Amino acid sequence: MAKRAGGALPTRRFPLLDLVGHPEGWEKALEDLKGLGRPQAKGRPGRLAWWVWKSDEAKGPYALEAREQRQDARGQWTRGKAIGLKRLKEEARGFDFLLPQDHAVIACIREGWKGCELNVEAALQALVGHPVVFWSEGDVDQASRVEVVAGQPELRVERRGDVLELRLEPPLSEQDVMVVPDGLFRVRVIAVTAAHRRLEGILGRGLGVPVAAQDQVLKALRAVAPMVTVQSDVKVKEDAARRAGMAKVVGNPAIHLLLMPFHQGLKAQMRVEPLPGGGFHVPGQGGANLLVEEGGSTRIVTRDLEAERAAAEALLAALPSLPSDEGRAEWMLDDPETCMGLLLELEGAPGLAQVRWPEGGRLAPPRTLGMEAVSLRVRAGGGWFEAEGDVQLDEGKVAGLQELLEATEKPGTRFVKLADGKVYALAETFRRRLDDLRALGEGRGSALRLPALGALALEGLEEEAGSFKADAAWARRIKDLERALAEEPDLPPAWEVPLRAYQLEGYRWMARLAKAGLGACLADDMGLGKTVQTLALLLSRAPEGPALVVAPTSVVANWEAEAARFTPSLRVVRFGDGDREATVRDAGPGDVLVCTYGLLAMEAERIQGRSWATVILDEGQNIKNAATKRSQAVMELQAGARVVLSGTPVENHLAELWNLLQFLNPGLLGSPEHFRRRFQEPIERDQDPEAVARLRRITAPFLLRRTKGEVAKELPPRTEIVLELEPSPEERAFLEALRRASLEALEDGPRQAMQVLASLMRLRRACCSASLVQPGVDLPSAKREAFLDLVEELRENGHRALVFSQFTDHLALLAAALDERGIPYQHLDGSTPARARTKAVKAFQAGEGDLFLISLKAGGTGLNLTAADYVIHMDPWWNPAAEDQASDRAHRIGQLRPVTVYRLVLKGTVEQRILALHAQKRQLAEDILEGATAAARLDAAALMALLREGD
Repeated sequence: MAKRAGGALPTRRFPLLDLVGHPEGWEKALEDLKGLGRPQAKGRPGRLAWWVWKSDEAKGPYALEAREQRQDARGQWTRGKAIGLKRLKEEARGFDFLLPQDHAVIACIREGWKGCELNVEAALQALVGHPVVFWSEGDVDQASRVEVVAGQPELRVERRGDVLELRLEPPLSEQDVMVVPDGLFRVRVIAVTAAHRRLEGILGRGLGVPVAAQDQVLKALRAVAPMVTVQSDVKVKEDAARRAGMAKVVGNPAIHLLLMPFHQGLKAQMRVEPLPGGGFHVPGQGGANLLVEEGGSTRIVTRDLEAERAAAEALLAALPSLPSDEGRAEWMLDDPETCMGLLLELEGAPGLAQVRWPEGGRLAPPRTLGMEAVSLRVRAGGGWFEAEGDVQLDEGKVAGLQELLEATEKPGTRFVKLADGKVYALAETFRRRLDDLRALGEGRGSALRLPALGALALEGLEEEAGSFKADAAWARRIKDLERALAEEPDLPPAWEVPLRAYQLEGYRWMARLAKAGLGACLADDMGLGKTVQTLALLLSRAPEGPALVVAPTSVVANWEAEAARFTPSLRVVRFGDGDREATVRDAGPGDVLVCTYGLLAMEAERIQGRSWATVILDEGQNIKNAATKRSQAVMELQAGARVVLSGTPVENHLAELWNLLQFLNPGLLGSPEHFRRRFQEPIERDQDPEAVARLRRITAPFLLRRTKGEVAKELPPRTEIVLELEPSPEERAFLEALRRASLEALEDGPRQAMQVLASLMRLRRACCSASLVQPGVDLPSAKREAFLDLVEELRENGHRALVFSQFTDHLALLAAALDERGIPYQHLDGSTPARARTKAVKAFQAGEGDLFLISLKAGGTGLNLTAADYVIHMDPWWNPAAEDQASDRAHRIGQLRPVTVYRLVLKGTVEQRILALHAQKRQLAEDILEGATAAARLDAAALMALLREGD
């Protein structure tokens, strides 16, 4: 319960915010946050400010100091210089800027035998309503500006069981004047009267009264209401209020947001005012009933605390600049950008709160700049275009595009300070466009140079800008692009095999980009028919000239087989057979030259020496490292159309994606340094979601990815099971000794990532079998035993399996164990000749062998092995994408049975920790291809952590 005259914040001091522009601009207003308001009358060159702080001196608990403040050349208030009491009293008439409160305080100065003295208690009461008062709990330099209001002691009534407890808060001090902080920027000056002390004498530390005596309590509260603020959490019925001679009214739960400039920021308080003039309270806190005296009558104001809390939550939801900690109602915002954001949020949330400012301290939100304020001029030249532009500011002023780009260099910037000295807000669309322009291009004087392909990433810019002018070359380029990308190419007449809907879409997408002279990366999941879609493209472009397909050795035979099946009219030639010079020279329309990456690096000059209508890079991740010969060889190929096929265009880090896009569309992502600065570091190091989104916008026109779950719902389910195996005591002891020896050797000297990887490789091999790292050691292998048990179970139930390991000598151990038991199998690794590979695949598909032992590197891609419905990974590889591709040899179109994937992992070893890294690796690809958030890569420190985790 609260008394109108006590504790109320004078309404005249906080006029409602109408959000009109600040007459001196946002930057001027922001500087005013350092202090200190303005004099009440225009033209006054100075003002008197008062500092009040708690004092331990014998003179009393409080000290006051007056300071004369002047405005500097920029109109900012100085800290001011202290004025002695004698000068203040004698020269008061010489100050033409004193306020009535100043005169009232000066009247409290008396001359004594020791000089002038100030009646501090009287002066504190005289400061009520003064606009420039600073309060400190002790350190004068830490004083903050406050509102000074008259207050009274508070009488709290709380129910505790069957007793009503009455007590005064705060306890009365020995002095006749108390200064009580009330939130962040208000203090109450309480004049303690004799009546207050008599009341405290009656209540003591708390007076307990039976609940049954509620009527008498109400009458007593009505009697003391004129001299205290009364709050109660006891429900008062209508008839009880009537018997006590008081009317009940419902309080207003509306939120008031009290704002005050402070240094470079704002103080903010969220309050409710249940009854106009009846005082402010924290929403949802305090007593549910207030006693308010007004006009000689006392009313009981009932607060709806739940409604207050709901209104506060609604306001906080609309004001993300305010931290929404539960129950928090006061904030100190010391970041100017956060303050400006709050003002803009308030402007966009009218009706959720009444905003109040101290007189003379109102700030308006900065002007928002949007795309409609932009005038853009574009001219084309070769594979680049240059953009210049202006942004219309206030009062006919303009800022150059380059100035805006430099001002928004910091990621996520919402506000910019421009050369005119003002701060402006950026509309979200405008800020995103600036980020895109900066990410795509580099400054050239007053212009921005961007790759012509960036036009696709900036689609809609012409419509969004207030003014857009472009030269004829640019307009012609855009028109050609739009025409090519709007087509719906039909399948070539010679194509006779029906395509699934998503495959037809993929063919048309590649065909459109090819016609526009743009490269395409088809990144569909393994097993969705990327080869088939690409063969349709090759058939449609056959009249344009010969095509070149670059593929891993393991995939070459698959290209020959698939072409014979779907495009028999194309003449597929395996490069390396016969006269290589003649093969390249004589290739013509309808010819498809299939070449391995290794041969391309060896015969680079020969193959680069002629033009190809179409160049296809299958398993394009083979050129992920820009420093390799194979990558350098493909970059120099002359091609009318370029296509990369890869289910894993991003495996370990984003530089791999840059290299693929550099082959497809040179210059799209800028130089390696530009890409590292604009994308790789923000994403991999800082986990910046905006950088991820920006990279996706730029690359999206050239990347197409469909997953099995999206487009091949008819595929049977795939189940993944991790079998955690318990090593024998002997095996565990061997592995632990090897780990500790490796760790000791590395910590004794300098460490490089490759050295740590070599140690981890030994540990991983030892997890498969101790004999792989120490020949002749005859220890039981938990993996081999579990593998043989699993094989017996699969065979008994009529299942067949693919068995993958990255270690060929591990496969040899498994093969020997199968031979001992007479279990038939097929085998494929890097040493298997190409024709033998094809023969083994056909034999397995025809039913020969219950198992197919395959090395992960040699057979993880390009094979169709749907005769198996089980996949067994004997050892985890660093990159889960490689394992997923291997599993897709069985789980692909043509598979009719559910597929189960087993991963055999030794408990308590480095293998378990590698599995934990798989999630990070998968996330990297999803960030760019599917729009999630963070990415990470391994370094020597991360690798060492894998070794140490056993300690």
